[in-house]
Amino acid sequence: MQKLKSALLAAVVAAPLALFAATPGVAAAPAHRVASVKLTGYTRVVKGVTHYRSLGAVHATMQILPRRSGQVTVSLQHRSGQKWITDQTATFATTTTGSAWVGLVSGNRKWTYRYVVSTVASPRVATPAFIVD
Repeated sequence: MQKLKSALLAAVVAAPLALFAATPGVAAAPAHRVASVKLTGYTRVVKGVTHYRSLGAVHATMQILPRRSGQVTVSLQHRSGQKWITDQTATFATTTTGSAWVGLVSGNRKWTYRYVVSTVASPRVATPAFIVD
């Protein structure tokens, strides 16, 4: 884990990274893509912003399709005026079923955060904004 100015991102995975090489005459493995990123453990949603009671309650689950081990990149961002500022980016392996989760270990209360998730050759997917009250 890398500590930054405003937050510490924690990631837990249970499987090694599986790499698939392109071999002539063999069909290439389909590219991974983010199927879903979901915030859980929150207390309420007000005007589209998810609220948590504590830093430890922040939890985002990811499901990558197809369901097999791969690699995912997660960025933690905070809002500054009208812009999103990246605090930290981490790349890690998913489980053998293509799932992973991240949580917020430390950070500033009352700041608006979001996670941005991407995989190789896939569009980025962002969670709804969230605040720790």
